[in-house]
Amino acid sequence: KYSDVEAIRRDVTSVSGVSPEVRASGQVIYSNQNTQTTIYGVSEEYLNIKKLEIKSGRIFNTNEVKGMSKVCILGQTVVKNLFGAGADPVGLSIRIQKLPFVIIGVLKSKGESGMGQDQDDLILAPYTTVQRRLAAIDYINGIYASAITEEKSAKAISEITEVLRRSHKLKESSENDFRVMSQSELIATVSSITEMLTILLGAIAGIS
Repeated sequence: KYSDVEAIRRDVTSVSGVSPEVRASGQVIYSNQNTQTTIYGVSEEYLNIKKLEIKSGRIFNTNEVKGMSKVCILGQTVVKNLFGAGADPVGLSIRIQKLPFVIIGVLKSKGESGMGQDQDDLILAPYTTVQRRLAAIDYINGIYASAITEEKSAKAISEITEVLRRSHKLKESSENDFRVMSQSELIATVSSITEMLTILLGAIAGIS
C-alpha cells in the first residue's frame, strides 16, 4: 500500500528517495500511429532513483499526483514509434487505453540495460493516475528506493525490512510477506536464470 511508502520515507534514515511503482501496459495512440508499451505510475522521486533525465519538458508536480492528472513523460523509443526519431512532442496529446494524456516531458535516451532490455520503451505518469484510471487497483506493485550511499545499501535493506514488518503488523515468529532486493541481488538472480536457460537450450539442441 502507499502507506508502506510513507512509512519508509518517514522512518528509514539510510535512503535518499522513495517512490511507489504501479505498472500497466496497453496500446498508445497518436493520430494514425500506435505502439504497445509499459506505463509506470511513479512519484517525482522516481527519476533520481532510476537515474532518468528529462531531455525536454518537465516532471509532473505534487498537485498533478494528488489530482490524478492525465499527464505523461515519454521514453525515446515511444517517441520514435509515435512521432519519428528526434521529434519533440511536448504539449501534444496521446491516448493510453483510450484515455487522453498530455505529454509534458521527454526522457533522455538510456539505451539497453545490461540484460538487453530497452530502457527507453516506457511512459511515466503519476502513480495515482495509473493506479486508479488505468490499472483500476487500490494497491501498488512495488517500491523503489535509493540508499544514501552504496555503502549504506545493506543498512537500508535492514531498515526497510524492519519498517515493513512493523507496517504490516507481523508477529516476531511470522515470515515476511514481502521481499526487499538490492540492484546487485536482482542482477545476480537474472544472471543465474539466464545461465540456466542457456544450459537448458544447449541440452535441447544436443537432443535434437
